[in-house]
Amino acid sequence: MEAVMQILEKQLKKYDEIKDLSFINEIHRAKDPEKAYSSSTRKFYWKDGDAYFAFSRYKDMPLSKVVKIDPKFMRWLINSDFPEDLKHIVARALNGGI
Repeated sequence: MEAVMQILEKQLKKYDEIKDLSFINEIHRAKDPEKAYSSSTRKFYWKDGDAYFAFSRYKDMPLSKVVKIDPKFMRWLINSDFPEDLKHIVARALNGGI
C-alpha cells in the first residue's frame, strides 16, 4: 500500500491537470456516452474497452490496430513534442498493453 501512495504522490506532482477537479469531471463525463477521453490533450478516447485516436489520419481507429499497420507512426508520436500522458498511452499500446 505504501508503494501505491508513493506512486500517487509522484503522479500528483508530475501531472498538474489531475489536480484540476473540473478537468477530471470533464474527462469522466464525455458528451458522447460511448466515449471517455484518455489523455490530457484529448487525442485518444475509450470506446468499448479500447483506446481510439481522436486525431490524425487514424481518427476513430483503435490504437491496437494502428500499432499493427503503422508502428512507425506510433514511435513518431513518442519521439515528438506531445505530453507525457499521451506518450505513455502510445508506449503501452506498442508494448501490447492496450
